[in-house]
Amino acid sequence: MAWLVEQLVAVLAVEDLGVVSALRPADAEPVQLVEWSLGWEERLRAAVGEEPEESHARCSACGERSLRWDAGLGAFVCSTCGGHVSEVAERGLVVDEVGA
Repeated sequence: MAWLVEQLVAVLAVEDLGVVSALRPADAEPVQLVEWSLGWEERLRAAVGEEPEESHARCSACGERSLRWDAGLGAFVCSTCGGHVSEVAERGLVVDEVGA
């Protein structure tokens, strides 16, 4: 599992990739790779009862890549500026950054 999560960042950096699934209607648009990957990351973490530890997204307040998960707050906290980013907002930051 840890290896998959480590590789996720490199995969998400590839632009214009989509995922076609047999579970979706044949005429449906491909799901963007970023959204697909983040969805599976969430499912895998839930399956093993693991909370996210850190994010490679940039902090929306200061722009640094120093977001760490704080289970007590239920949000990412920037170790540089102390800003808080929700898990949903963090996914949005990742999607926005890779241009999906």
